[in-house]
Amino acid sequence: MEPKFLHAPLNPLPELTELQLRISSAGETYELMCQLVFADTTIGLGGSEYRVGFSQARLQLDLEGCERVLGSDYGSERLPQLDETGSGSSQQSIGFEGGIGASPEAVTANVTARAGRSGKQEHSKELKRTHLPVVALPNGSWRIRALSAGCARNDLLSGTAIAGERLCSLERSQGGNRIAVIGELQVAGRHVVVQPVGGERIGKKLKLWGNKEAVIAKVLEKAMRREASQSGEGHSMSTVVVSKCEVSEQ
Repeated sequence: MEPKFLHAPLNPLPELTELQLRISSAGETYELMCQLVFADTTIGLGGSEYRVGFSQARLQLDLEGCERVLGSDYGSERLPQLDETGSGSSQQSIGFEGGIGASPEAVTANVTARAGRSGKQEHSKELKRTHLPVVALPNGSWRIRALSAGCARNDLLSGTAIAGERLCSLERSQGGNRIAVIGELQVAGRHVVVQPVGGERIGKKLKLWGNKEAVIAKVLEKAMRREASQSGEGHSMSTVVVSKCEVSEQ
């Protein structure tokens, strides 16, 4: 009988992130499907408006009763490939001149030689690399990063990162009888981007400097409150779980 799975998503910041996980049977293995969407939002504080979003996030899996199938991770990025191209040409010229002359007074010998050699060689290396917005990391984790030409530091994640695609394949662990997967979308405080709405004038920048921490705290308040209630610890903005989804076998 094919197993059934229950999923329980928890998205305390629906205006910024959505994480959905599903497990489907694929013969002897299982497919972990993922939907991951980002957006930015605008909030008001102290009479000013700020655009807020994330520049980078980390998706971390916690597996119970199963293991990832080797080679099945979404966004597996191979080490850069180095393409070498070379072209060369050589030129060589060798000349020899000799002469022997004699006179009644003396016999002299005059030998002259001329040799020349020239050559040129060209060699070039070309490194090609494609940057992916979602990259598989070790131990069941993925990095999601905003990309653009030049990769500006304040680029915001906005759009669908994973569109209901297979995140990885799973197989039962030896002796495991129940599969459970927990996915957490984690964001470090330094990857929360706050931008003043209406330009980057000096006055707005100074006001942003004083309000940035308050804006971040306001945006992440729900997520930090949920974590504090679960762990019994105080609020921390070092790393916050902004979305979570659990899938378990019935």
